[in-house]
Amino acid sequence: MGLNYYTNIVTKCPHCDGKIDSGEKIHIGKSSCNRSFLFEVGNKVLDRMIVNNTEDYFKFLEDFCGKIVDEYDREITLDELITLVDAKSDESQELNCPGDFFDGIARFTDCSFR
Repeated sequence: MGLNYYTNIVTKCPHCDGKIDSGEKIHIGKSSCNRSFLFEVGNKVLDRMIVNNTEDYFKFLEDFCGKIVDEYDREITLDELITLVDAKSDESQELNCPGDFFDGIARFTDCSFR
């Protein structure tokens, strides 16, 4: 059993430094018991930037995403997600799909697992 996290893709406003919500929802990943965090790296992420590690994924969230919510629509900050991912880094690094990898902090997959 685990807890899924989601966000919406945003674009930068051409008139100010604000962000405009595109309404395009993406699955960030999943926090499961006794396992390191699992990020989903699908086309909606890769269309915007190359993600090779946890730091890249956090940069993607900072640059291209709006509020972060869990599957029960409870909002968390990016800093809270970073803390969660870091706290789980020493847990199981089991990989399930071809192409999955572990970067020393979190697991990454391009398989759909929601």
